[in-house]
Amino acid sequence: PHCRLGHCQQPIGLLLKLSTPIDFDAVDGRPVDLVFVLLVPQENPEQHLKTLSHLASLFNDDDYRAELRLSKNDHHLYHTAVESEAELRLAS
Repeated sequence: PHCRLGHCQQPIGLLLKLSTPIDFDAVDGRPVDLVFVLLVPQENPEQHLKTLSHLASLFNDDDYRAELRLSKNDHHLYHTAVESEAELRLAS
C-alpha cells in the first residue's frame, strides 16, 4: 500500500512481516506475509514513482524475500532489509 500526503516531508516506509499471511488479492493468488507501506510527499510524484519502481525491483527478487522471511525479530528484519537492499544496489 502507498499514498501521497500533503504534510509528508520525505518518503516514509514501514516493512511488516506478518505472522499469519493474509489474502491481499495478489496477482499470483498466494497469501501475503510481507507488507511494505509507503507514504510520500504530495508534491513530488516523480519521487513516488521512482521509489515504487525501486521497491518493486527489490520485492521481485526471490532471494531478497527469502532473506526477509528468515528474520527472527524486528531488529533482524530491519538489518536484513537494509543490508540486502544495499547489496542489490551494488549488483545493479
